[in-house]
Amino acid sequence: MIEKDLLLSDLALFSDLGVEPPKAIEDGGNLAILMTRNGNKTTLTFTPTGIIFEKTEDNNEVRHATYKALLASDNFGRLRDWANVQACVLGKEMSTKPQPIPATGFVHSQNNVINIDDVDNLVDAERPEKNAKLFLIDGPAGVGKTEFIKQLSLRRAKNFIKNQKPLILHVQSRGRVLTFLQDLIAFSLQTLRLRITFDQVPVLVRNGLITIAVDGFDELGDPSGYETAWAQVGDLITQVRGSGTLILAGRETFIGRDRLIRDIKALNSSDNIDSLTLQPPTPHVAQTWLKQQGWSDERLYDAQELLQDESFALRPIFLSHLGHYGSDENLAETGATISNLIELMVSREAKKFGDAVESVLSEEQRKNFVFGFLGEIARDMADNQSESADEIVIKWAAEAALEDQNPDAPSETSRILQNRALVMAFLTPDERLRHRRFSHSQIQNYFLGLETVSLIRKKEIPKFLRRNLLGGDFLVTFTDVIDSYASEKKEELLDFMSSGKELLKNYHGTDRGARNISALLICCAPFGDLLDDYTLANQQVDDALIRGIASKFKLHNCTINQLDIRDSDTTNIIFDKCEIIGLLINSKSKLSSEITPSYIQLETENGDGVRLISDHKGIKQTLTNHSPSASFNSNNHESAPPLSHSLFSLLDRAVRYRGYWFRDDTDDVLGRKIISDDSWPMLSELLLKHDFLRKEERAASGRPSLFYHIKRPQVLQKISTREEAADLYADMITSINKKEY
Repeated sequence: MIEKDLLLSDLALFSDLGVEPPKAIEDGGNLAILMTRNGNKTTLTFTPTGIIFEKTEDNNEVRHATYKALLASDNFGRLRDWANVQACVLGKEMSTKPQPIPATGFVHSQNNVINIDDVDNLVDAERPEKNAKLFLIDGPAGVGKTEFIKQLSLRRAKNFIKNQKPLILHVQSRGRVLTFLQDLIAFSLQTLRLRITFDQVPVLVRNGLITIAVDGFDELGDPSGYETAWAQVGDLITQVRGSGTLILAGRETFIGRDRLIRDIKALNSSDNIDSLTLQPPTPHVAQTWLKQQGWSDERLYDAQELLQDESFALRPIFLSHLGHYGSDENLAETGATISNLIELMVSREAKKFGDAVESVLSEEQRKNFVFGFLGEIARDMADNQSESADEIVIKWAAEAALEDQNPDAPSETSRILQNRALVMAFLTPDERLRHRRFSHSQIQNYFLGLETVSLIRKKEIPKFLRRNLLGGDFLVTFTDVIDSYASEKKEELLDFMSSGKELLKNYHGTDRGARNISALLICCAPFGDLLDDYTLANQQVDDALIRGIASKFKLHNCTINQLDIRDSDTTNIIFDKCEIIGLLINSKSKLSSEITPSYIQLETENGDGVRLISDHKGIKQTLTNHSPSASFNSNNHESAPPLSHSLFSLLDRAVRYRGYWFRDDTDDVLGRKIISDDSWPMLSELLLKHDFLRKEERAASGRPSLFYHIKRPQVLQKISTREEAADLYADMITSINKKEY
């Protein structure tokens, strides 16, 4: 029988307010609980066999087989109603979207890749009583963590009566800093209009009736890292320890199972802790899905170069739009970057305003209107620490964006644009009435990044930079924004970097402004050689992130809580008297010898999550393995030149290029570093010979130019050990020996 004190504590949460709290009376072997529920005086009699009799004052009696059945009943948890409402709400939402893209992920406990059916069975697998069950979902940005939880929630709700698996309460961060988890639980219940209160939820979880999925739990963090997030999750674990399960999904790309064990103090060694690292679909799965969306074999053939392993095009955020815009002949040629996806969507949106608007605004003005409008919406959400905006704000933003493009536009044009703004493809209805949110957080972050660059160039520090914590999910998208400026608006990029340095130099506030500006400037590390003295000194930074090859950048006397340098080469960065708390790397990371982190999170090469390295010996060995000198030791031939040779260094730069095309007369900063290298003619000839380079002559700005695209870059990333690149590797060595590069 359940402990009397625990019963009284649980049932007090279901008792009416303003009446006597539940009382316990022991009668022989039975335990009777007297309480008032929904205005009825109720007696619950718990028998030694586990049977429970529920009797109301009008002598109606219901028999429950277990305590769990009592809590699930229509007079308590009302889980039948919960399932029906959730199935209706999620089913309606899913019906407006294309067929879901099949999702798979690597599960730590099984050391295997499984699909959503397997995850559905695994999440609530049996385990010893009183042990906590924590299930972590992570993966790269845009891989579909939120969508995966929604699909899992819908499956549980639709099949609840048949399977009786715990329903999933999807608790989403609403973009606020230092949000209380209880507030988010209450909001999720309110969204479904359920007659359950937030304090009753832990009771239902502990008894295996409900599973809480906290989506974006790392946004519960504080300036010094994740202590607040860990503490809140730890408190919840303490409350639900028993038959319940918690699902945690982070907005940050990776958290890692090892880090959860280390930092959540409420966990112990006997608890069941598992993790699912979602992976983008394979090229074959992506092509099959696109065919289901109506793509022809010819279109699939044209896009096969785009749909390669490790391509951003395989991320659901890109692939879903690829399916939607399947008739667009230029999409496969634009390249798999978030910048190109946004540009395409904006161009299509600018053509939907009708003749009345087109007669007033040119195509360029209409595109600028869309960019300006969505940037203003993203800023408003960030300033208010919200992930949605009401219709009044949206119409106001549309009016302001039109004013920027044509102050003399007729009022009729303004009215049309304000109404059109409410139904743009970028925005979708929010759970709150008359509110809209971005269709994906990465799209929201992209427009916020554009707005951030614009504001810093104006020497303006917006409220969201002074108040919010810029996390990894924003910074990884911000690097895409910076890359787009480097390829198209070099002078504006330089202006942003110079303005950011000037603002930081004269900033004396005690808020987060200096921390966030520092993080933005660190993102610009690949372009440090564009300024005479690109140095960041005497700063404290929360999250920092670098992508690509850093150049001529110095950090002096800085403290960084977490530095993400996956896919990055930081050997040209000077770390002078700096403290790096956490370092996030992968197999493609190249490290400066001056980096000495307190711990390392290593993203494993086969995509099965991250490994925490916190012992001194392990850290030292990992740093050595990712140092520039490691390339020499990795060669297969004793007589072979080191992989740090200039020809291999150029190949590495070309492989790390994040765009799709670069051209021979480009103004793109990173593309120019490849094309202008003396070794490029030789390297391009070898790459063409071995089918690792696509070279085309195309019209660009009225005159033909040569365009280049690196094919299968994931193979070239480890050229000395990949069989597919053996012939190219041998030819490069021969060329070096002949020419003495």
